[in-house]
Amino acid sequence: MNKKGIELSANMIVVMVIAIAMLAMGLRFSTNFFQKAESLRLNLDKQSEDRIQQLLDDGALVANPLNRKEVKPGKSVIFAMGINNQLKVGADTSNDFRVRIQPHNTYGTSCSALNEFTISTINGAGPVEVSIPKNSKENILIGITAPEDAKRCTYVWNVYVEYDDSGWQTYGNSVYKLYLKVI
Repeated sequence: MNKKGIELSANMIVVMVIAIAMLAMGLRFSTNFFQKAESLRLNLDKQSEDRIQQLLDDGALVANPLNRKEVKPGKSVIFAMGINNQLKVGADTSNDFRVRIQPHNTYGTSCSALNEFTISTINGAGPVEVSIPKNSKENILIGITAPEDAKRCTYVWNVYVEYDDSGWQTYGNSVYKLYLKVI
């Protein structure tokens, strides 16, 4: 009987068992890593929401606490704002609000054009329009995606919060800012 063939088969089985065990450990490690990363992301989102609620509870009409973020080219970030409807106008039980985002400025050399960035909201690419009951609060999410070839600069957008009272009127401060640094 040829013992070399049996030895080779036994060695092959040992190598296969070790390879499968290492693959299983690698999958487990990566699963744990991504679960912890997702948990951290949700925590940060919860912290942002809590900060917005705290500012609105303290009487702010519009809360924009985390208006500076960093992003890599081709990636997206989400900004959150809160609106506190303290209006006394209108007979309705709610008021219509609009959030408009407009390009403002860039800081750096040879920056990409602001109109190359994709702005997305619950209404798609247009302004956010939402009806908020009186004495209630609403959070608005604004997504910005940097183009794949975005230059390393800081990009600034103006955010206008307005309410409808026989025409759009400014609510809160006249202009809020979003700062996005491409790294």
